[in-house]
Amino acid sequence: MQHFYAQIANHIGLAKVFAQQEKVREGELELKAALEIANSLNLHSEILKTYQAYSVFYQILNDYKNATQSLDVFFALYDSLLSIQKFEILKETQNNFFVQQNLNKIQHELESTRLMRIHLIVILALLLGIIILIIWRLRMQRNLNRQLKQV
Repeated sequence: MQHFYAQIANHIGLAKVFAQQEKVREGELELKAALEIANSLNLHSEILKTYQAYSVFYQILNDYKNATQSLDVFFALYDSLLSIQKFEILKETQNNFFVQQNLNKIQHELESTRLMRIHLIVILALLLGIIILIIWRLRMQRNLNRQLKQV
């Protein structure tokens, strides 16, 4: 992937050299090649750099009409990419919010389940204690009854 960035930079550099030599056609072909690579790989930053290079290319040639048009394309593309990026950030923020909300809900449910288990254990312990107490009292009563029968 890194070599594609280098290829694009090479094409842009060659285009600027051709502009210095006033070789318009060759320079435009280099910029077109850079733009094709950037577009084919969907490298937004490199697409922007290429359109900016178009403007510099035409400025070097003193062709301010084309330089201005290239800058207009650059700014329009920059604005649209910025809008897309803002939308993606907003979407990611919303997703993070919903994930956090779900995590909080699950955590609350787990805490409720844990408390319910603790309450259940306490109730079972109390019931066991009551049963043991009843059995103990029943045995004591039987022992007392036996002793009364013997007397």
